[in-house]
Amino acid sequence: MSKAAKTAAKTDDKKVRITKEARNLRYNFTDTELLANSQSLGITFSKRARKDEEFTAVKSQFKSELDGLDAEIAKLSQIAANRFEFRNVPCEVKMHTPKTGLKTVTRLDTQEVLPVEVMTVYECQEQLALDKDEKPAVNGTPVLTVEQAAKLEYDHSDKKGTENEK
Repeated sequence: MSKAAKTAAKTDDKKVRITKEARNLRYNFTDTELLANSQSLGITFSKRARKDEEFTAVKSQFKSELDGLDAEIAKLSQIAANRFEFRNVPCEVKMHTPKTGLKTVTRLDTQEVLPVEVMTVYECQEQLALDKDEKPAVNGTPVLTVEQAAKLEYDHSDKKGTENEK
């Protein structure tokens, strides 16, 4: 009898208990498994790159929205702190009132009369009616409608009004 046969015979006599379990041991991949893994790696890397691009776009969009909200917060905070803001307000300007060379400005929204101002050299010049379509003038100044007055934009550095073309 061979040695293996003797060992098997002894094992049968002792009633050896056999169990099965999983152990974490080294496993060598086949070439087919390595190829499949490499393909999966490439696909997953591409998905990751696309998600990263999407994330960057969404982050940029949210940043833009947050910047807009920050600007609105700053504007509203300024109003709350100061309790006023500067706006273009329609006004009526009476030239040579209360006397020659002076003008009186009245806000049309509140009827508040502003302090009397000195007329500029340009305002003191008489306007000549060169066209039949030109509006009538009072004391050399063209008469404006409320809508036309609302379109005026004032440069506060020299107090000249220029019509704002919209």
